[in-house]
Amino acid sequence: MYVCTSNTECVSNGVAGVCEAEGFCAFPDPSCESGQRFEPNAGGGLAGECTVACGGVGQACCDNENACTPGASCTAGTCAACVTDIGLGRRFSCALHANGAVWCTGDNAQGQLGVGAAGEPTSTPRQVTDSTSALIADATAIGAGREHACAVRTNGEVWCWGANFGNLAVQIQKTDATPLTGIVEVQAGYFFSCGRDGDGNVWCWGDNGSGQLGDGTVTPRAQAAQVPNLTGIASLTVGALHVCATDGANAVSCWGENGNGQIGDNTTTDAVNPIHVMDSLKVSAGMWHTCGAQGDGTILCWGWSGHGRLGYGKGAQYEGGNELVPVMVIDQSQMAPFGGATAVSAGGQTCAITSDTHVWCWGDDAYGQTGTGVGSVVPVEVTLDDRAPLSGVDRLITHFAHACAHRSDGTFVCWGRNTEGALGDGTLLNRGLATPLTASCP
Repeated sequence: MYVCTSNTECVSNGVAGVCEAEGFCAFPDPSCESGQRFEPNAGGGLAGECTVACGGVGQACCDNENACTPGASCTAGTCAACVTDIGLGRRFSCALHANGAVWCTGDNAQGQLGVGAAGEPTSTPRQVTDSTSALIADATAIGAGREHACAVRTNGEVWCWGANFGNLAVQIQKTDATPLTGIVEVQAGYFFSCGRDGDGNVWCWGDNGSGQLGDGTVTPRAQAAQVPNLTGIASLTVGALHVCATDGANAVSCWGENGNGQIGDNTTTDAVNPIHVMDSLKVSAGMWHTCGAQGDGTILCWGWSGHGRLGYGKGAQYEGGNELVPVMVIDQSQMAPFGGATAVSAGGQTCAITSDTHVWCWGDDAYGQTGTGVGSVVPVEVTLDDRAPLSGVDRLITHFAHACAHRSDGTFVCWGRNTEGALGDGTLLNRGLATPLTASCP
């Protein structure tokens, strides 16, 4: 029986092993769930047995100083992901941590990092501070727009920072001068924001030049007001200047800017009130376009087809036109509909999750935002930085020229524009392939 005290003592035939907490060496073995197997001379009945998987998100904490893998922390004996949600702005991003803190990185010219002063961009995340000089540490949801971001806090309060709000987060008020409360989801676009409350109502505030506040006017408003005649909303999606909401019966209503047909009502007239578009569609509002996954796994898109965002084989670069009614996304053969989609997410590009948990994207790739290494007018499969297909994805976030995917193991991978440090990886290099999020726990 050989007892070890450090990893340096675990080398066999030139292969480096690990000194496990039990005091015995283990060596790589891909047939084990943990990837490690105890060596034949281990004691305690462990000889030749697989080590117990630990350290990953959702797994038990390991019994050593590196209790969890990077990006996770040990909570009540289980490794939990540091980051639970991400908001993507135009040239910045914000991350919601498991402890309720919000950290932002990237461009800060409009104070969109919420750190008390506007300034140069940074690739190192900074924690957001509110107007009382307190660090935000109780957030439950976040959303980011062109140059501002918002967080839902205790009691469903909403606090926003960046362009038009200032360099510190300020609390959003309703038109009756009382705080907006009860919000469970917040989304943001170009200079406006909308939130969904726990009763299924939608509240919007900010710029309204295209009717994006949904109140029947084009008058901007600094306070939140409920969108009239809209109830029972279960999900909300905000594009550049338009909004779509889906109710509990899967009916989709959209409103706001429609110059490119992104509302989907066969006109280019802005909608200052919600318009019922269609039913049974998992919809996502993007930059001047909208897409939705149907129950049969096909995808419909409408609006501006430039930069290949509609995925129907047309519209490379700036060559696109406006599609006022939905068109079908097609596959790489350009002969048949793209199938197997379970969800779609639209931004400066468009991406979809398929039933095998893989991700496909289409559109311009000037900043690597398709995650495929190429621009394409039809879907192309996203790969990791080692060129293996990205898999295990259960949620997508695509907004502006970058994207992130949440995986079933609790981790995030991101790709796209990073010239201002929006991906928070310590560099200013764009990411053309899906790369693990490097955020660390506080």
